[in-house]
Amino acid sequence: MSTQFQIQFNSETGMRRVQIRPEEINIGRRSMGYYQVYLDNTYLFSICPVVASDGKNWELIEKERGPYLPVGFVNFLGNRIDEFYVN
Repeated sequence: MSTQFQIQFNSETGMRRVQIRPEEINIGRRSMGYYQVYLDNTYLFSICPVVASDGKNWELIEKERGPYLPVGFVNFLGNRIDEFYVN
């Protein structure tokens, strides 16, 4: 897949980087793309696009990490992924 990209932001502790790294898993003849999310080179979680009747949504692969994330964070990252790789 393509190259990783990062989003930089300022926090109370200084400059932080969220890195997005595309990955691919092959299951039989099928292939699924997903994205690993890192904060300052520390793995946080993975997300993947899911096509539904109402369009494309983004889902957290490690569901148990959901309660620790800000509401809408997975969709925010998914939208940035779309902007970077699709547009």
